Amino acid sequence: MATAQLHRPKQLSKAKTKASSSKPGQFASLFPEQALKDATLSAHCMKKLLVVGVSAIAYLRHMFPHSAFGDRGVEDMSLKILREKSTCPEAVQIVAWLKNIFPAIEKRYVNKVVVGV
Repeated sequence: MATAQLHRPKQLSKAKTKASSSKPGQFASLFPEQALKDATLSAHCMKKLLVVGVSAIAYLRHMFPHSAFGDRGVEDMSLKILREKSTCPEAVQIVAWLKNIFPAIEKRYVNKVVVGV
């Protein structure tokens, strides 16, 4: 049986106002172009992208309460990132799983991560 997806009310967050006043090039500093050439920086970018991707999916699918997410502004984007210190135990567990994947990404043991929602 299919259910209708919930809609989160639109809010102006602090991160959005901060993001609009941030310096240009902040995204480039978060994901540097030279990371493609350096394995260490590449692994660092992959970890960031993994966290951003999983957090975005969890936020858009309303998997956890709004309090489980923190605001992060990058240039003119407002990102919702799962917080490690949350009152939601399921969100804390997801963050712990992501953190446990990081050493394997750094050592280049992992080339694919499958997240089942």
